[in-house]
Amino acid sequence: MDKKTCIIKKYPILIGFFAIILLILIIVGYREFQAKEAFNPQYTTEKQNREATIDGFTEPNQIIEYIMTAVQEQDLDKFLRGCAIDEVALKSNMEKFIEKKGVFGIYTALAPSMNYNFYFPLASSELTNYYSEIFESMITNLEEPKQMKIDGIHFVLPSSENESEYKLMMQRETEMWGAEAICEMYAEYTVDQKSYATQFTLINYYGYWKLFGISSESLGSGIYELENQDISDKVEDGKEKEYNKYLKGLYEEKYEKLEETDNINDIKNELLIPNYFLLNTVYGETPREVIEKFTLYLEKGDLMSAMAYGGVSEEKKLAKIIEDQNSFAVQIKSVLYSILEISIEREETSLEELGATASQIIKDLDPQYIKYMDLMGIKKVSESQDTEEYVAVYRYAQKYYLLGFTLVSHDGGWKILSLSSKTENLEKGEVQQISQVKMEQLLQ
Repeated sequence: MDKKTCIIKKYPILIGFFAIILLILIIVGYREFQAKEAFNPQYTTEKQNREATIDGFTEPNQIIEYIMTAVQEQDLDKFLRGCAIDEVALKSNMEKFIEKKGVFGIYTALAPSMNYNFYFPLASSELTNYYSEIFESMITNLEEPKQMKIDGIHFVLPSSENESEYKLMMQRETEMWGAEAICEMYAEYTVDQKSYATQFTLINYYGYWKLFGISSESLGSGIYELENQDISDKVEDGKEKEYNKYLKGLYEEKYEKLEETDNINDIKNELLIPNYFLLNTVYGETPREVIEKFTLYLEKGDLMSAMAYGGVSEEKKLAKIIEDQNSFAVQIKSVLYSILEISIEREETSLEELGATASQIIKDLDPQYIKYMDLMGIKKVSESQDTEEYVAVYRYAQKYYLLGFTLVSHDGGWKILSLSSKTENLEKGEVQQISQVKMEQLLQ
């Protein structure tokens, strides 16, 4: 019997105790390692932390009053809470949308997060920025929004001869966006003794109304002074209650237990639930570490964490943070579409020219194999005082792709400024397919 066996037999309890201690230390160490690797990329502003007072509005005119109040108060957070961000991102049918448009491009349709939840952060960022731009345009067009006084909110109603056609059109739109109902309304209001009108398209999800857009198929789009255009011939005020009843009939049986909100006296005091996200700026110690972490999160399908490594504004203004966040989201969208070999153009291209159907495009956007994408190598191609440019080579489905990275140094850390490289003539979000020979030459 050797010496080790003798010791084990002589002190089995003591050895077992030390073995347990060692195992605990290994587990604790691993958890600490995981904690360092994992992080929550989101953060909330003081306004986002405000507690909601209501789940939603069951009357369409109420959401318009809520939106107009947010504009009057110049409160972007409040405004965004009244917009259909999460709902449209998760329920809209992009196959039907692309089919209806007959064209496709990087900016044509939202990333299809209804089909693949993987894309939700991208679609949500695009929608948040879209509604932020609407808010900014309304503020800009109204010289003194704080002085705004709402004079009336009305439905845009179809004429008797066009009623059936109009309802059918709305039904198709409702199905495409995965909603319960869609309606058009307009608000009349006064600012500094001038009368204005704005038209809205509203959308209903789960029995609650949200803002869909500031436009209407019947009235057009934009904010205009009533002195310059007469809309009275395009609307009929007499049938509004009847039309509201028709709209409720489309979904009230499904949500019969939903508490009606028609008894709310003061919309100004109400605040809806937050429905958008903001990202922390995450830095790495070196540019290579940032590129590697960015790639890792893409492969894991954690697009929020990948987005946090770049494109996040250092500014305090909410609209600018949203704009920069969306810019980086669109670059990631372009990269993913290119690697998945979707024929994309900066400008819209007809499906006929692309030689693809809407169904095929959505099918090809399935990201299930992105986790098998390999980072083959990273190479620095230029540097200046605070920025460095790199190219990274990826292998996916036996093909090689070149992606540019421009990184910036800040407070001793690095983040991605853009997915581009001027040195290598790679624009933002552009991916170049290369041969294996070029890949080997580039990385040697």
